[in-house]
Amino acid sequence: MRDCGGSPAASPFNQLLIDGKLDVYKPLDLSRIGCAMDIKSVRPDLTGPFAQVCLAILGIVSIFICVSGARAATLEAQQAIRKERVQTFVRTITRNTGFSDDESLTRWNTPICFLAAGWGAEDLSSLLTRLAQISAAAGAPLAGKGCTPNFVVVSTAAPDQVINAWWAKNKRLFGNASPLQIRHFLDSTRSRPVRTWRNIDIGRVATTRFGHFVPSNSHADPSPFAGNAPLQFLSVFEIIDAGRTAGIDLHQLADYVAMMGLSNIDIDVDVGDAPSILQLFSPARSLALGLSNWDSTFLMALYQTDQSSRSQRFEIAQRVAEAVTP
Repeated sequence: MRDCGGSPAASPFNQLLIDGKLDVYKPLDLSRIGCAMDIKSVRPDLTGPFAQVCLAILGIVSIFICVSGARAATLEAQQAIRKERVQTFVRTITRNTGFSDDESLTRWNTPICFLAAGWGAEDLSSLLTRLAQISAAAGAPLAGKGCTPNFVVVSTAAPDQVINAWWAKNKRLFGNASPLQIRHFLDSTRSRPVRTWRNIDIGRVATTRFGHFVPSNSHADPSPFAGNAPLQFLSVFEIIDAGRTAGIDLHQLADYVAMMGLSNIDIDVDVGDAPSILQLFSPARSLALGLSNWDSTFLMALYQTDQSSRSQRFEIAQRVAEAVTP
């Protein structure tokens, strides 16, 4: 065999290393092949037919390498964009509604006991089963039979009347919220398809005074490096406006209820173009086919990371990004 210049040459296979374990061929030198191969750099006497074949082969190999490199660069850029989108999504939904970002993220640490009303028996069973599935998959604790309900979901065509009547019978419905806070909730959520109220146990609250750490009570950790007690849900109720949710698939509705009831996501959250069940009642409803990979991975990360760690948000973002980025 001859090289492109017509002089004797060793077989090209002699220019390959064979990895005995993996049986992979590795070219020794491709330094003459580039994405912008300059024909002028090849010796000018390559005019024979065999030389032209050699040039053609070099050109094909060069194109293949260029295309492969471009694809790799495109994939890397796409992964970087997706990672940034995921991190933005997590930052948005982990803003601590009603609390400082110095506080822990809120989640269930006591077993959840579901109760639902307003559907037929079959739909009711499907809803409760789905809520339990999502909670278990995330790692949230679930109560056994005969438990006292602390996560209540009600579907009604008259949400205002139901809430007011319920509040009249149970003055602890809104926890220790002031009448002003309760009225604000009732007025500001009147037009919403789903109203979510969360009663949160704030535990101990420590602070600093004159530059010195002051524990709030005898249970506080006497260290400025330890955060306040992790925030946890005491109870949650969600009132669904049957008229405003007509036509919404029950599976989608259950996924939305779970996402809002297992985390402290702002009811006004705007997640942009993220594929999330949180889009269910937004103009981007087509992105809310159900609990997305982004949603489920977020819930898992929320319940499987250290709630007392000040780096919890960062760790959640990293876990979600790794899970959804190919």
